Amino acid sequence: MQSILLNQTFMKTIFLFFLLFNLNLASSLQKQIQNIDNPQLKPIFQQLLTIIEKQNKTIQKQNQEIIKLKTFNKNKLDNLESEIQIQADELEEIQNKKDFSLSIKGYTNTDFVFKQKKNKQQIDSFDQAETTLFLNANKDRFRFFSEIEWSHSGTNIHQERSWIEYQSNSSLKLRLGQSLIPSYWNLNHYPHVAISINKPYAVGKIMPFNYIGAQITGQNEYKQANIEYILYTGNGIDSIDNPTPSFANSLNGTGRDKNSSKAFGQKATFSFPSFNHLDFSVHHYKDSRDLNYLGIPLLNRGSYEVYQIESKFTSKRWDLLLSHTQSKLKSQGLRSNKQYSSYYQVNYNDNSPLNYYLRFEHIDADSSLNSIFDQSRQLIGLNYRYKPYTGVKLELLTIKPKILTNSSYNEFWTSLYFAF
Repeated sequence: MQSILLNQTFMKTIFLFFLLFNLNLASSLQKQIQNIDNPQLKPIFQQLLTIIEKQNKTIQKQNQEIIKLKTFNKNKLDNLESEIQIQADELEEIQNKKDFSLSIKGYTNTDFVFKQKKNKQQIDSFDQAETTLFLNANKDRFRFFSEIEWSHSGTNIHQERSWIEYQSNSSLKLRLGQSLIPSYWNLNHYPHVAISINKPYAVGKIMPFNYIGAQITGQNEYKQANIEYILYTGNGIDSIDNPTPSFANSLNGTGRDKNSSKAFGQKATFSFPSFNHLDFSVHHYKDSRDLNYLGIPLLNRGSYEVYQIESKFTSKRWDLLLSHTQSKLKSQGLRSNKQYSSYYQVNYNDNSPLNYYLRFEHIDADSSLNSIFDQSRQLIGLNYRYKPYTGVKLELLTIKPKILTNSSYNEFWTSLYFAF
């Protein structure tokens, strides 16, 4: 805009020069015409004077137009500068404004289960497995999240998660409230996220599901790897009922949250995108618990400790998941009890809505020979995702207990899920 004004000023100067030159020329011609005595030359000079006067009028008119254009452009430039300043003020106001957003999402899934045992006993049932609502709110660097679940036809209503998180940057997030224990299947157990219907044995049986407390997370890049860390602490579980070897299948307990019992956990995940994406994580959890036997409190107090290794390799069409989870309950005066579970799962997708999967797993609730919960399970399934958040799953399981009194049996599961 300034260059335009400079050009106009230059043109105005030139026009003024020609105007003065022509005015001087016209004045000189008028004097010469008055002194001409030759009647033939006088009309010629008079005609030349008329032409010069017309040019002078044209130059004056153009000069006036230049002045008007200069005034118009100056006003336009002032208005433009004013608009730019207004937009800058609005942008600054938006940047300084504390943005707020609220979203409500959720999902529901209905299952049908058919069990066929060797004694020809058949069991079939429908189950409104889960209906869940997610509440998510963001304001500046703060985030609130809550998950409320109605499970098994509404007979069990509970809150799975409810926390407030402050994000300083990608390397540091602080979370307070009720959170999930950050194992892979705990964080990805939702029916529209998990490819299978049944979760691995270790979920809920060895590794606890959630806790109330504080969590610090963050991630950093190092060369060609991404490293994520999670540190958390919170209330433990109030008791473990039946901790003896003959009741080893309930070592993890179903007790309630207790303030006097504290839990601690650490998890590190290493991601390698250059390997067509490979994730590898190491997880440790520990708490202290009161011990009961048949509901009767014992004087002993035990410590429950879990170690877990998880990995996931992703290629164009294949996923491979591997995991090993092991726990140990220790108490003075009582024999230590161990649990472990391992699985590997293969997922395949042929760039269509169909997803196929196969999983082999084993659990031993106590590593001794007289364990009452020692079995293997194989499952093969199909997940048809009609839309990203809507689909149906079909799953066939073969369960093989290693106790002589129990026989192998099959189960067929189907699940319809919808998320919004």
